[in-house]
Amino acid sequence: MQPATNPTRSARSALALRERWMLLCGVLFFVLLLRLWPRTADLSLWLLLPVAALLLLAVLALSQVLLMLLARSISRRWADPTPAVAWPGLWGAALREARACLRVFTYEQAMRWRDYPDSLPGGSHDSTKSPLVLIHGYVCNRGIWRRWMRELSEQRWPYASVNLEPVFGSIDAYIPLVEEAVTRAQALGDAKPWLVCHSMGGLVARAWAAATPDAEQRIAGIVTLGTPHRGTWLSRLARTPNGRQMHPDSPWLQALQQRETEQSERLSELARLSVHAQTDQIVFPPATATLATGQNWLVAGVGHVAMARDPRLLARILTWIETRRGAKAAEGV
Repeated sequence: MQPATNPTRSARSALALRERWMLLCGVLFFVLLLRLWPRTADLSLWLLLPVAALLLLAVLALSQVLLMLLARSISRRWADPTPAVAWPGLWGAALREARACLRVFTYEQAMRWRDYPDSLPGGSHDSTKSPLVLIHGYVCNRGIWRRWMRELSEQRWPYASVNLEPVFGSIDAYIPLVEEAVTRAQALGDAKPWLVCHSMGGLVARAWAAATPDAEQRIAGIVTLGTPHRGTWLSRLARTPNGRQMHPDSPWLQALQQRETEQSERLSELARLSVHAQTDQIVFPPATATLATGQNWLVAGVGHVAMARDPRLLARILTWIETRRGAKAAEGV
């Protein structure tokens, strides 16, 4: 059996090293700026470091505000029906998103992605609960789920996860990784697993379901968070294979939709929940993260990265999964 974290050391090490350099270079850049500023030239390095870190956080927050304003402007131009969030909510979401990005991309994914290993058969988890398969998104690894993994571990909730590699490969190339994770999740209890996916991970899950003839017999459903089901405007800036596949109305998205339409009778047996946010600064317009089938939840006050770390959203999703399972049991399914 492969390790629970399913690592490829060289690719992961390169990603972690790049994230650490991003943090170090950012802090050093602001230290240099502060040193060149006449009023701070005489401050010691130990005072400049925390000030530089705070300045970096402020710049990150400002960048999130600008991205959210861009998303709002484009959404209006595209006549997106999602109501815009008020200014106080936008500022709050931007600050929380800045903290989430700083923590995820310079600490949790770079250094702490191994903290909570996947559940193993016969482990301390509750085998009566529906296992989760956690599938991350673009330019990420399983470390983005660290906060949720801690919550799941405390609740003894079984889960498996993937690291989507190569980082800049085709979405179709990730299907075998999902297949392996689903197989591991099936061994964690009697209940069917759920695929819980962030961003591009939701497209990976859909591609796996369309390519797997017995998917509806092996999993209970798919939950997506900020997934560009119909593409995202921001992907126009991407030049990688998976980035181009997320262009609005890309040939890959159209082909996936066609495969799903041809298999609609089978795939309709899978429960679907799509979560989208008013302040998602990466996947926008917001309605592009919804599906015509299943349930769609609109959440407020949360950005794209923070969506995969919000404990209240996790609790709500787990309750929804258990409610769905209870309803199925009552129907005798």
